[in-house]
Amino acid sequence: EVRIASIELRNWKGYRRATLNLPSGHARNVVIVVGNNGAGKTSLLEAITFCLYGRSALPLIARASGAARIEQPYDAFLERALSIEAHGAPTRITATLRFQAPGRELAVERVWHFGATGRHRRDDEEVRLYDGPDGDLVEMPEGSERADLVREWIAANLIPDNLASFFILDGEHLDRMAGKTAEEMIRDAVDTALGAAA
Repeated sequence: EVRIASIELRNWKGYRRATLNLPSGHARNVVIVVGNNGAGKTSLLEAITFCLYGRSALPLIARASGAARIEQPYDAFLERALSIEAHGAPTRITATLRFQAPGRELAVERVWHFGATGRHRRDDEEVRLYDGPDGDLVEMPEGSERADLVREWIAANLIPDNLASFFILDGEHLDRMAGKTAEEMIRDAVDTALGAAA
């Protein structure tokens, strides 16, 4: 069983420098984040989703759902995510998720680079994967196949992107689910699992 152990953010929205260590030892592998409105709960969930899925995360997040939001470019979303204090010099956003499993430590680290004006260019991004008893760097080839291999590794070891909406969700998502019948939720789950969801 894989569990998330920590989240580390640098320059992501209101999280200039933050590390959140999650407790272990619970019977259920569920993490609930609570806080007042504006405390950064949704920003935290967005960081987790973008760290895992990169460009594929945009349609998964509540703030990007709906036709108008999905058309929003990935780079524009990231530029708004860059902490305001980080503007004025070339900088980066870093999100690192660490996971623990029996005999293994896994991690996903994603780094987005920005120019001095706060602009993000399409390919200014790095992804590093770590796996093993000591969390060793996973060797990945450079080039076009790298993104596919990263996606496959995350799907095989953590959560496939087509199932993420069932495991990483916020209050808005729960409200939408609460308004559906059991039959609609089952249909949505099957469609999502099969990749047929709109």
